[in-house]
Amino acid sequence: MRVVQTVRQCAHLRTPRGHRMHVRLLLSIDRSGTQAEAAETVDLAHEFSQKADPIVAGLDFSGNPLRSSFVEFASHFGHSLGLPASVHVGEKADDGVDLDAVLLHFRPERIGHVVCLEPRHVQALLDKPIPIEICPTSNLKTKIVAQLEQHPFGTWRQRNNHSRSSSSSSTALASAAYPLVVCTDDSGVFHITLSSELHRLAEAFPMGRDELLQLERQALEHGFADEAYKAELRRVFTDFTTQDTLPVDPRPVAVLTCAGLEQAKAGDRALLEAFAEQGLAAVMLACCSHSSRSSML
Repeated sequence: MRVVQTVRQCAHLRTPRGHRMHVRLLLSIDRSGTQAEAAETVDLAHEFSQKADPIVAGLDFSGNPLRSSFVEFASHFGHSLGLPASVHVGEKADDGVDLDAVLLHFRPERIGHVVCLEPRHVQALLDKPIPIEICPTSNLKTKIVAQLEQHPFGTWRQRNNHSRSSSSSSTALASAAYPLVVCTDDSGVFHITLSSELHRLAEAFPMGRDELLQLERQALEHGFADEAYKAELRRVFTDFTTQDTLPVDPRPVAVLTCAGLEQAKAGDRALLEAFAEQGLAAVMLACCSHSSRSSML
């Protein structure tokens, strides 16, 4: 309750370039919690989602993947609630039961991690895509992947690049690309930011300006927000991307960038600093669960 009220008080804040700060929360059902706590979270999410200019945008299922399962809490989720949901799944080996429940039956608006997939689950996602929240540092810290270059993001990205090269139109290109959303999970625990996660991915899977911008443009479209809200964010994003030169503020932006940014190529560093200076990491914070996990929507 206090978190939601505090976020409401941030509505008057502006980024260095004068854009309004947009913050939305996904109230998280912790898989280590009780059924009663889960029910209380759902009630709060529904209550706050009904208010004018709602701060709460949906529900999230996350926590220690070794504790409990989505199946045990599935009754608290349902499209009839009118709340979009993000479910963390596939964060450990032998997660097939939960993967079946989430990918084949519930099918939430977004899924987090999904690093450990069986071939049938990969095919299910290719047949009926669900946007995937990519959380590189989290997956490294929990040792789901030994090094970032082995992260499944590379496979999805390679598939998307192949689709783009074989598509003859922009419409076909858009429909062929698998939806990926770079996220932070958990920024408080791992001391990371969205800019630092983009930077790490750009180093592990060499990406230039256009590809990074495309990732964030795609993330915007998969945010838990109505069309009017997204339209405002698109205007901010377009203003940023159509500038002749990337705006780089000489002041430190350590809050939004990582220490390793100094080692990045000049072009990549300028882009990521520009994201921070423009306030996009904050402006586009439309889905942040348990008040510390963020994505470009």
